[in-house]
Amino acid sequence: MVRKVTYGGSFGRTVRSVLRGLVPATPLEYLDRWTRHNELFGNITRISGVTMLAGDGLVILTEQDALYGQFPPVQSVEGFMQAMGFSAQRQLAFTWYDPARDLAVFDARPGNFILVEDTAVPFDVIPVPLSEVVDWPNGYDGDGRRGG
Repeated sequence: MVRKVTYGGSFGRTVRSVLRGLVPATPLEYLDRWTRHNELFGNITRISGVTMLAGDGLVILTEQDALYGQFPPVQSVEGFMQAMGFSAQRQLAFTWYDPARDLAVFDARPGNFILVEDTAVPFDVIPVPLSEVVDWPNGYDGDGRRGG
């Protein structure tokens, strides 16, 4: 079991604008992120508490199943994301999307996956509804070309 605590008023990262990239998340965005992550990739992360700490203010405590293995090669991450129905957004590094789910997955780099029994398992990617990304490049397919 891996236990994490947010600190210093920071609640991980999210994406609200492609141009701005990863930005600090609000507490609600952080909770939504883990809910979406678990719905997509399996329930490996649990919110175990919310409390106030002197000097840090509001903190969120999480627990995550320990994953044992190595970071996968990029090809394993690509295979996993494609099998999950996502297309690579080639204009944005480590970003995948699925318009049918209204969802983009950001920061899907090999360092946020563990290779478990030959399967790349995500443990720290950032799923965000496409409708919440103000400048998502609509009309582009997975190769970065205009769709028709």
